[in-house]
Amino acid sequence: MGTRKPPSLDLCEDEGCPHFGKPHVCVTADKIKSTEFPRLKKIENDPDFNIGRQSIPLTHDELEIPITVRYGERKEPPSLRLSKMGEMCPKHLWYSIHHPELAEPLPAEAIFKFSFGHTIEAQALALAKAAGHEVLGEQDELVVDGIKGHRDCVLDGCVVDVKSCSGRMFEKFEKKTIAHDDPFGYLAQLDGYMVGSADDPLVRTKDRGYIWAIDKTLGKMVLYEHRLRVELILERIARQKRIISLGTPPPCECKTVKHGESGNIRLAATATYSPFKFQCNPHLRVFKYTDKNAEEGMKFVYLTKVVRTPDVPELTRSYARYQPSARGQGNLSQM
Repeated sequence: MGTRKPPSLDLCEDEGCPHFGKPHVCVTADKIKSTEFPRLKKIENDPDFNIGRQSIPLTHDELEIPITVRYGERKEPPSLRLSKMGEMCPKHLWYSIHHPELAEPLPAEAIFKFSFGHTIEAQALALAKAAGHEVLGEQDELVVDGIKGHRDCVLDGCVVDVKSCSGRMFEKFEKKTIAHDDPFGYLAQLDGYMVGSADDPLVRTKDRGYIWAIDKTLGKMVLYEHRLRVELILERIARQKRIISLGTPPPCECKTVKHGESGNIRLAATATYSPFKFQCNPHLRVFKYTDKNAEEGMKFVYLTKVVRTPDVPELTRSYARYQPSARGQGNLSQM
């Protein structure tokens, strides 16, 4: 087989570019940049957008911090975070602060899977920079009522959170159903980042923020606009502070649903992601279904009430400590 020839490139005509006068594909702000980020062009569908293999640098420095955070040991004590302001069982929350050592350990493949989000975020922001967008304030620390968090970036004056997600979650952003069905609290997280950025001169748009959702399976992208809810996030912070101030764990509020018609009750899909589900439900029983008889695609079913024992294998707790029961999504504390 012969050596493949690189594509021919025109000489760069941008005097401000370090490749001026050399063969280079130079993407300028005037060529690609839309007037506002909310009207960002769909780059993948733009026939004029052809930046070439070497035009989007993804440096080691851009991945070093996320990988260190994901794979390194966490030495700081557990605390409330703006990234975890979604609806959460109060008992789960209490244990996450007072007894984090009781959390279910994640297997290596799950940790590796969760690291995809950092890599995809770095690629997305590198693409936005190459397209001429203003990307500032990456991973700046924010504080709201004493609670810390780190926003992804300020893109063209707007607070933007990049989310890599499954196809099912991506549909919620694409169809805008996330507004009333936000199981992992992504919008509350964005509320926190916007409130924490209120006095930041980098942020020119104060009343709304954006989630840049990316389907990590198919690579599709959508930009979801979200209006700021100041009262909601402040009330959520106050509630979580009250919960962790308790001397003993509060009652469990994990959502449950009927399982079949026999009277059995199981944990709802999102509740199965909790790493403290066995602390919340000490008598939890776990059953393994096959693809053929799994209800709603759930192979592992966590029953909080058993009226009739299912005719499928029951798992021991040691085996069931990490089983992504609900369509293989993973663990709630890591989402």
